[in-house]
Amino acid sequence: MSSKPGAGQTAERLINDIRNNPDEGSQHSYVDLEKLAKKWNNGTPRGTMRRGFFRLWLVLSIIWFATGAWLLWDDLTGNLRPEELAAHVIFGQPLPERTIHALELVLLPQLGLLVLGCAGVWVVRGFRS
Repeated sequence: MSSKPGAGQTAERLINDIRNNPDEGSQHSYVDLEKLAKKWNNGTPRGTMRRGFFRLWLVLSIIWFATGAWLLWDDLTGNLRPEELAAHVIFGQPLPERTIHALELVLLPQLGLLVLGCAGVWVVRGFRS
């Protein structure tokens, strides 16, 4: 949600005019609205923090995935060792154990971090409301 430039100053003038007119208000008029405006102006909006954490997770996940894929390339592409090739031909295994383990190492930590981050946001929201 964006606001027009100078909207805060216009609202401040309006509130001061209402406070100075005894027929319309008092010194206590719009105090809660002012507190809320200060909170919004001084603090960072919650959506910004969530987007920031999500972007951090996304960048770290890309780095993790690229590094894991590079280090475990032979395992992920199925380049089999001679003993695995023999077992694959004899037993007809669809994926060697190494490939499954490599996929787990590349994908599961990212998903776990995402789940922990979402749970943390959920817990923090519970304390704020």
